[in-house]
Amino acid sequence: MPASSEILDTETLRNKIIGLGEKSIRKSYYPELQRRIDELEGSNRRLTTEIRERKASEEALRETNEKYRALFDTMTEMVTIQEIVRDGSGKPVDLRVLECNESFSRISGIDATEAIGQLATELYRVSNIPYLAEFTRVAEGGDPFFYEEWNQSLRRNFAVSVVSPKRDIVASIATDVTDLSRAMDMLCEKNRELENYLYVASHDLRSPLVNIQGFSARLSRQISDISARIKVIT
Repeated sequence: MPASSEILDTETLRNKIIGLGEKSIRKSYYPELQRRIDELEGSNRRLTTEIRERKASEEALRETNEKYRALFDTMTEMVTIQEIVRDGSGKPVDLRVLECNESFSRISGIDATEAIGQLATELYRVSNIPYLAEFTRVAEGGDPFFYEEWNQSLRRNFAVSVVSPKRDIVASIATDVTDLSRAMDMLCEKNRELENYLYVASHDLRSPLVNIQGFSARLSRQISDISARIKVIT
């Protein structure tokens, strides 16, 4: 497809083909020449429209990519996009980091330039990848996978969602839930303390209540006896 600078306006195109103009062309050749001019003018208009549409598409794509990148980089969650690495027999053996966001670098302390392109075993210095089988299942079209994990090196607890944008590619979104987990633990501990307090309180109240119940029954019998005697006297 020619560049926009190569597309001629109608008059320039006509003059370039005709040369000295229509008056210098023999009448017998003019109809065929006019047909060719019309065809070229139509092609010229179509090329102009195509270039305009392509530029609009490229601009829309650029804006979409900028929005995606802004969202990707400003997320508070750690996001990594990885591909499944297979051995010669097709067996999954590792993950390779394709992309990561700023939160990943900030929380993990690993710069993106160091992470991208690295094998996960080398990047995290582990011999085996946890949940590799589950990651592979997701990457092969399975349902999203969710798990919680305590990261010993970071001393943080993460809730991780794993999805696949296309085959053999997985995106993991890790949310730091350490503070939430601690709050939940504290709440559970307070509930246990409350249950223990209620047990002790109910136990301590049981004996007085039994005595009160016995005294009330005795008092009721005495009242009934007194009422019966009063009826006899009257």
